[in-house]
Amino acid sequence: MKGMPESDASMSDDKPSAAGHARPLATVARHGGRARAELNNTNFNGATMEAEDLSHAELSGASMRGTSLAGADLRHANLRGADLCGADLYRADLRHANLRYANLSGADLRECDMRDADLRGAILCGASLIGAKLENNFLKEALVHGAILDPIDFFVAHQEMEEVMPPMVWRGAS
Repeated sequence: MKGMPESDASMSDDKPSAAGHARPLATVARHGGRARAELNNTNFNGATMEAEDLSHAELSGASMRGTSLAGADLRHANLRGADLCGADLYRADLRHANLRYANLSGADLRECDMRDADLRGAILCGASLIGAKLENNFLKEALVHGAILDPIDFFVAHQEMEEVMPPMVWRGAS
């Protein structure tokens, strides 16, 4: 895969990515089912990683613009400062993920399980969070201008700021 270290390319499962490269992620991310993947600051822009097991992966600072992660397992993943602008995370599992300072602008987060995720300082401008599970989130200092979500989901989220509500776009509210 483009941006993957050469040593990891030999672990390919030969599934094509959006860029036509082999996808070694399932093997690399688990390393025999035990260790976490060390993929910090890696470029995955435009890649297809749907339904991949990236749980516990180290992806801080990774560039994942426009990446398709629909249905991916990102539980306990470290995505601190990752660029997920425009990424497709539909139905992804982000429970307990570290998304501090991550850029999720315009991301599709519909029906994501984001319970207990750390979103402090994250950028969610224009992101779609309809149907997302947001219980016990940390939203302090998150930028949410233009984010789209169901009001009921937001109110059950653990949020630490009052000023987050005015810039949000509420869908389905009567």
